[in-house]
Amino acid sequence: MDYRADIDGLRGIAIILVLFFHFEIGGIDNGFLGVDIFFVISGFLITQLISKEIAAEKFSISEFYCRRIRRLFPALFFMILLVSLASFIFFDRDSFEKFGFSLITTSLFASNIWFWTETGYFAPSALEKPLLHTWSLSVEEQFYLFFPLLLLLCRRFLFQSPLLIITSIFILSLLSYLYGFYYHPDATFFLLPTRIWQLLAGSIIALLYLNRRRKFKNLGFHTLGAFLVLISLFPQFISALKIPPTIPCTIGTALILLPIQNSWIVKLLSFKPLIWVGLLSYSLYLWHWPIYVFYKYLSIENIDTINKLVLVLLSLFFAWCSWRYIESPFRKIHILSKNKKYFFIPAGSFLFVCILFGTTIVNKEGMAFRHPQRDIIEAQSFWDWHPYGKSPRFHHLELSHNFSDVDIIGSEYADPEFLLWGDSHAMAFIPGLEIAAKKNNCSFYALTRSGNPPLLNYQFPGQELLIDNSALNKNILDFIKSNNKIKTIILACAWADYREYNKLPDDPTGINTVKLFNSRFSETIDTLNQLNKNIVVFSQVPPLAVNNFSTRYYFLKSRFPFLYYDAEMRITTSIKNYESKFSDSNEFINSFQNNNYMFLDLTKQFTKDNSSQLIFEKDGIPMYRDAGHLSTYGSECLSDTFSFLFSE
Repeated sequence: MDYRADIDGLRGIAIILVLFFHFEIGGIDNGFLGVDIFFVISGFLITQLISKEIAAEKFSISEFYCRRIRRLFPALFFMILLVSLASFIFFDRDSFEKFGFSLITTSLFASNIWFWTETGYFAPSALEKPLLHTWSLSVEEQFYLFFPLLLLLCRRFLFQSPLLIITSIFILSLLSYLYGFYYHPDATFFLLPTRIWQLLAGSIIALLYLNRRRKFKNLGFHTLGAFLVLISLFPQFISALKIPPTIPCTIGTALILLPIQNSWIVKLLSFKPLIWVGLLSYSLYLWHWPIYVFYKYLSIENIDTINKLVLVLLSLFFAWCSWRYIESPFRKIHILSKNKKYFFIPAGSFLFVCILFGTTIVNKEGMAFRHPQRDIIEAQSFWDWHPYGKSPRFHHLELSHNFSDVDIIGSEYADPEFLLWGDSHAMAFIPGLEIAAKKNNCSFYALTRSGNPPLLNYQFPGQELLIDNSALNKNILDFIKSNNKIKTIILACAWADYREYNKLPDDPTGINTVKLFNSRFSETIDTLNQLNKNIVVFSQVPPLAVNNFSTRYYFLKSRFPFLYYDAEMRITTSIKNYESKFSDSNEFINSFQNNNYMFLDLTKQFTKDNSSQLIFEKDGIPMYRDAGHLSTYGSECLSDTFSFLFSE
């Protein structure tokens, strides 16, 4: 197969996009599309290779898989080995247990399925998963399992080009992607059936070229391709077209892959520094994400620009070492290919060891023996209850939820007269409310979902594909209307995050969310007043001064005290700073005071001895799960404050 320097240059562009997106450099919001570019390139190259060998009657399934093993496995195994060691040293019990699951599924080339079920690619918790990026490798490996067989069967039994069949699969997959993009975005992002069309887009280009047996000459194809890829990277352009950015990116990449000589795109992509980055792209993809994850995991404060550049350089160093000393040597091992056992046995053995180690991690619940007992006790507030609904008692509401299976929380002998309505911050209040309710022989419903403020006819900007806030809250209101025993509605969420979203520097919407929030909040209160409900509104919990705090801090502080000797000063913030940021929201919410309405300001519960500093722990145990959500313990500390709600 003739070498094309421009394809390596295109790989370089793709990995730069991925790096800039993950490291939050350059403001490229859709940099994740670099993975889509890789998919198209893979489909193109694999189809070219296999088709030529089949036509020459030289294709061998075993030889194909030997090449894949030689190409992908050594660098992957080395990365997994070092990441496993780092995870063992640094991860707390909860994070390490999750790592065990990801290690098993990565070794089975099914990590895309695991991460689909366990977390979203864009979720905050994704930053604690050093093997998250292997989802794309799993998609490709799943593709490699059946695609060579498809081409071989088409050649031997259909006696024709597989172009028609592949195009048909392409269309079906694209249609499933379009449906899933709007209704099941997480599954659509991770799973092969809704991703295969991108690989097949490259396959179609390869087959068209092979069938024509001559080079394309129209330079406009490359220009159009570059234009489509470029506009896909900027949400403001794509939102106007009302199509997923993946579509123009995939089509554009496929057009760029057309072998057109003397194209300005070919000359641009043949730029030697881009080619060099492209040669490193696989190793760079493998290493950049774990490096970023561990830095974020160990860091309390946000990563500044200088540190981001350091991480880029560190990723390049690891990638070069991997390419120079692992990738390249194994690619040159051709003599051993005659005896397949030299490839299959070591690869299979390493995968088996990884599966065994991952299973041990899971069975040992994150190998808690690595922790001093004190650390386990201190961090227990995170492990015994997960505020994102992992416990079956707390439902992560979906649009289709009919609420018939929502558990009653509190006393099992009392009909629920209270209902908690809000987002993940409201969910974090449940443990404290439960104690208060049981103490007063009361019970309540909890209708909460991450990212869902308790506002009627409100859609959180930028979350349209993740959750339909307006429709979900209409269903919650219908539930309230249908249950006459509910007397009091408790509203809670991160109010300022929704009200002042338009003030954030990365807001692309241009929507005045302050006016929108004020209008929808007033509408919600009026509606509940018309239903003769008592309304209690909780203030937003004061956030910490850093974004990367979690209870793992306590584990890391005891094991690596030199890293966190001054952490407490960096974590806390002053009451003055809190009030300066949240006074507008609190004043607006407090302005609705009447006989049926009460605003409960929780700020005083996070101060000590008239101090000007907010506290984040009590008796050495964290009150926060992260920078903004209460831990179980923190919520329980508020139970006395909540008790009066149920005693009236």
